[in-house]
Amino acid sequence: MKAGILTFSNALNPGAVLQAYSLYAALEEAGHEAELIDYRCAAIEAMHAPRPVFAGGVNAKARIYNVIYNTAFLPRRIRYRSFLKQMRQAGPYTRKTIAQLDGREDLYITGSDQVFNLKLTGNDTTYYLDFVTKGKKVSFAAGAGTLEPGDAEAAAALLSLFDHVSVREGYAARQLENLCGVNAQVVPDPVFLHSGDEWRKLLDIKEEKKDKYVLIYSLYEMDILYDIAALAAKRYGLKTVLVTRSLQPRRRVDEVVRNAGPRQFVSLIANASYVVTNSFHGTAFSVIFGKSFNTWISSGTSPWRIEELLQECGAGERAMRPGSAGLVTAEADAQALTEAAGRLRRRGLDYLKQITNG
Repeated sequence: MKAGILTFSNALNPGAVLQAYSLYAALEEAGHEAELIDYRCAAIEAMHAPRPVFAGGVNAKARIYNVIYNTAFLPRRIRYRSFLKQMRQAGPYTRKTIAQLDGREDLYITGSDQVFNLKLTGNDTTYYLDFVTKGKKVSFAAGAGTLEPGDAEAAAALLSLFDHVSVREGYAARQLENLCGVNAQVVPDPVFLHSGDEWRKLLDIKEEKKDKYVLIYSLYEMDILYDIAALAAKRYGLKTVLVTRSLQPRRRVDEVVRNAGPRQFVSLIANASYVVTNSFHGTAFSVIFGKSFNTWISSGTSPWRIEELLQECGAGERAMRPGSAGLVTAEADAQALTEAAGRLRRRGLDYLKQITNG
């Protein structure tokens, strides 16, 4: 079977790229011919474009800063582009040209990530596979953010044409049922389609013998993450390593990594002794590799997706949130976490069989 994957593959975000790669690899391992659809959604492209230098309204000081920023993080951009080349691709396509893809695939898969979040995509319904008239249409662990009631009618009409609908969170499933009358299956994020050992083989990650460390991976800078990391570092005798997109981190750490690509991101978690994050995929890979970790959860980070994952893995105590009493830095039960990841993997692979065989 020839299967095309439509997701936010061009986003300079490790979770976005790695979930696409994991689904691609799982399809190939199952004997299918997979390819990544290189779709250029205007809203998503704008989110990950270099900072403006010559645009109107950018003053001289901002222009200089943006040149420095773009230059400093150019290696990161190159690493992402290089990583995507590991996958067979179709495109590039835009909203005006995406209809050319109709009939090219036997199976069209949209997701994971927030592909059903019309606010995020600028009301781009391409991710609802509205251009497909020939071939099966399915979603794999799609996210919807907070679906606006006004979008429900359009979403319901488009999803009624799908052969299978699955979402990543129970919250999203309830939204689709209540607002759209769509019965969606809940399946794990595609990164769980592979175990920690399989990720090491896929990305050729070696076990590093250098100093042990607590890894800080933050979607946005937060003092509380540094506080938790400092406590863990002191308690377990670790150095601190920060993965950041900031030129000037808020706090001093032992090592700053500014240009990690997808492979480096996984390697840093796989080889960490402790992880502190506010990211869903930072949490997911901590579970996959059985790491001791803490995840900061707040209302601004779509908390349900992380909360549901932690509860399903029996790791609710790893969550930190405003008002938490103290900082939890106890060592995690690595075996329990990897067993939970194994259960999620089996569920994901079962759904993959369902959509490719049914």
